[in-house]
Amino acid sequence: MTTPEPLNYLTPGAVPPPKRLRRGFLGWLIFLGVAALLFVWLKQANPGSPAIPLSDFYQQFNVGNVAVVYVADDAVAGHLAKPVTIGGQIVYQFRAYLPPGTGSNWAFTQFLLEKSSPGTVIAAEPVNNVLNNVILPFIPWLLIFFFIWFFVFRQLRKNNASRQPMPVVVVNPEEAR
Repeated sequence: MTTPEPLNYLTPGAVPPPKRLRRGFLGWLIFLGVAALLFVWLKQANPGSPAIPLSDFYQQFNVGNVAVVYVADDAVAGHLAKPVTIGGQIVYQFRAYLPPGTGSNWAFTQFLLEKSSPGTVIAAEPVNNVLNNVILPFIPWLLIFFFIWFFVFRQLRKNNASRQPMPVVVVNPEEAR
């Protein structure tokens, strides 16, 4: 006759077995890593173009040292004909931020076209693109839905799958009769 296995009931002073936190911790780590990468990617203007003061851009433009200028709604970016030292760093590519509405003002564009030296390329960058208007607003929502799916629904499915009916163990079969 075989003896039944003990039931492993927890007594009031017993310590419960350690839970597996590795999978949940890894999910949180991945979620936070993706969120941080998206934040840095969205906030990063242009890694190869250091921001310079508008006064330095104006000075280099008047001297004729600006080879290419890209005009956006809130900034001008471009390349210098000869590298210069601005703020302790050597600058070849640049980005200078403009007051709000200046880049879309025709008077500013006309000033650039009239006062530029021969050979300077002046181009306007489109402000309304699909990435800024359609895709970027959905990224926070996608992160929220991923969070809900990964942490909530996955845990609910895991909890439902692990629940099994308690086995009935007869301790003393002769007394049960």
